Amino acid sequence: MPDLIAQGPNASDRWRRPLPKDPVSPQPVIVGRTAAGWAVPWDDRISRSHVRLVWNGSRLEVSKLIDARNPIFHKGLRDDDFDIGIGDHFVIGQTAFSLVDQRVRMVSQS
Repeated sequence: MPDLIAQGPNASDRWRRPLPKDPVSPQPVIVGRTAAGWAVPWDDRISRSHVRLVWNGSRLEVSKLIDARNPIFHKGLRDDDFDIGIGDHFVIGQTAFSLVDQRVRMVSQS
């Protein structure tokens, strides 16, 4: 399953979280400076609750929350509602959010 990686300006400003796995009944995730489980406390440009994410099984739907103050940048442009695929990213403040799907693959050598 895909993970979302948040990377701030310092090496310690980082986390990686697996996205909820049920595309039949997608569970939204709220990302923000104080969001439970998905907090980005190092970036004062991110609102307490800034963005709503929904994994639909193939794409990550990203929606800026109405009370969020600062913009979200996707492909270098301000965007409030968009979706991204594996390998894509978006930026809020000084933090980049990347969608990855890096599964560990074991190969035996005979």
